[in-house]
Amino acid sequence: MKAIKTLAITLLASMSLSSPLVAGSADFAGIYGGVQASINGVTVDGTHTSSSDNIVASNISVNKGGVGAIAPIAGIEAGFNLPLGDIFFIGVGGTLVSGTAKVAESKEDANAADITIEGSDMQTLFIQPSISLFDNSAMYVKFGSAELHMEAIGDVTNPAKFDLNGDLYGVGMLTQFNNGIYVRTEATAVSFDSFTFTGVGAAETAILEGNPTIATGALSLGYKF
Repeated sequence: MKAIKTLAITLLASMSLSSPLVAGSADFAGIYGGVQASINGVTVDGTHTSSSDNIVASNISVNKGGVGAIAPIAGIEAGFNLPLGDIFFIGVGGTLVSGTAKVAESKEDANAADITIEGSDMQTLFIQPSISLFDNSAMYVKFGSAELHMEAIGDVTNPAKFDLNGDLYGVGMLTQFNNGIYVRTEATAVSFDSFTFTGVGAAETAILEGNPTIATGALSLGYKF
């Protein structure tokens, strides 16, 4: 996360010293909305602890299949850009990434406590400090929060649906055409809170814990009204 923030600050600082041939912040002002396609990579640090001896029985491992570790997902975005000067503006908005992807799985040697964890319908709220550049383009950094709906399926004794919250960081580029259509490319990362639930396999007190992180590369197409 520190690397993303350092890169973003450095790039924005360098752009502020660049050529004065820039587009005005007023060009980006107003409400916008669009659709988004993204590639999402997932990592999970976690453990599955047995109830009998309190020893870690197996580690949670990221699924290596095409829809787990790397998942293509579509979504929508909407927001508002407010000018703060000739070239600086700030955006606020949100996204809804619809769909379900396998996040991780935990396997026990006896196959009596095999768990699959799925994530779905991630929502984000964000703030985007931005600087306008030449050729109707802008660069921005993004900070915000995210919520992810999670479900554990398999050898689970108790219902295992829960929501996770996390912190979002990212950088991106925005190009807007004279007719209001825009194209956005960005890279973000979300570090989610840890989750814990009990009731794995036949043991109601066995514990499964995890701490997921999602890295995303996204391409958006939309319209500024």
